[in-house]
Amino acid sequence: METKIISKVLFALVSILAVMVSVSAAEIADISSVYIDDVNAFTHNEVSVTAGSNVVIDVYFTALTNATDVRIKAELEGEKTDAVVRTPSFDVEANISYRKSLVLKVPYELWDEVSDHATLNLKIWNGDFKTEREFVVRVQRPSYNAEIKSVSVESPVKSGEYMKVNVVVKNRGYNDINDLYLTVRIPALGLDRSAYLGDLVPIDPSCDEDCDETDTVSRTISLRIPDDTKPGIYNMEVVVSGDDLQQGIVKSITIQNEFPGNTIVPTDRKKAGTDENVDFELLLINPTSNIKVYRIVPESSKNLEVSASDSLVVVPAGSSRSITITANAAKEGDYTFNVKVFAGNDLINEVAYSLSAEEDNSVDPLTIITVILAVVFVVLVAVLIVLLTRRQPKEDLGESYY
Repeated sequence: METKIISKVLFALVSILAVMVSVSAAEIADISSVYIDDVNAFTHNEVSVTAGSNVVIDVYFTALTNATDVRIKAELEGEKTDAVVRTPSFDVEANISYRKSLVLKVPYELWDEVSDHATLNLKIWNGDFKTEREFVVRVQRPSYNAEIKSVSVESPVKSGEYMKVNVVVKNRGYNDINDLYLTVRIPALGLDRSAYLGDLVPIDPSCDEDCDETDTVSRTISLRIPDDTKPGIYNMEVVVSGDDLQQGIVKSITIQNEFPGNTIVPTDRKKAGTDENVDFELLLINPTSNIKVYRIVPESSKNLEVSASDSLVVVPAGSSRSITITANAAKEGDYTFNVKVFAGNDLINEVAYSLSAEEDNSVDPLTIITVILAVVFVVLVAVLIVLLTRRQPKEDLGESYY
């Protein structure tokens, strides 16, 4: 009786083992070769990949069965971060060879070493079958890589002031970087300034080895924003360069300007009669730290005479001066005229004014007085004539006879 029970248990175990073997043997593909960036991983012990780069993985295989909804997954296992990529679903037919490509982003986690091992897992599978392979790859830092870790700018950035840019750079490459320079530029403003960073080693040593060596450096560069910079958003380029590398980033900065121009016009449109002088005000501003000399050029036209109270205006640093622009229209009509402002030979602004001239139909007060006096004179003359021409009555003496 016991023998029968033991036999049944053994039969059950064998059956389970057979099922497990059959399941494990349910391969979907025979992988013939795997190329990592054109290097055959089957014929090389380890394939080198560069940290932070994109590698192309080409998988060559022959299908062992007909299958649908098949996918391939490539996973690079790191100490802190795993990188995974999958193909879209596809169908295979038995005994047919295929090639599928995947692009994998190699994670960058080499902080205290310049290279390390990683495991690349490949899996071809669907809901019923699967085939897996495992490869060891060597992840290395790029030969030369000065990574810009941070760029900080004091805010707000104002025209006429110094902008301080602090940059932190770290050697994330395989080799030492010698004679490294930092450049900060704003091309739209013609600003460009550089600073020497020195040498950077790949791994920051302990003070027991050499405290003078470092893999990270911080530097601050100051750029003076021109006084006449227009407010807006500008691109600032931060570049690190040396004998073996040049790389950089672009950062957007916002510049403010309380006085974006050098002129202010309180009123640019007026009405007047013909042949009447009309005064416009032009305020010249010098927000800089240097004295400025402005040249004023008004533009006259047909039937419109325009002049300025001053043709050359000296404006001290950080102050302003007001001048008068006088216009006179000879005929009725709407006129537009410009006043150009030069700093040396450079045209810095062109101000537009408008004048509407109308015929003056009002009566001059002197004319009114003259007419009144003339009427009074005529009346007085008429009265005088009446008085002089009036006859005196004759005296009646009667008749006398002798």
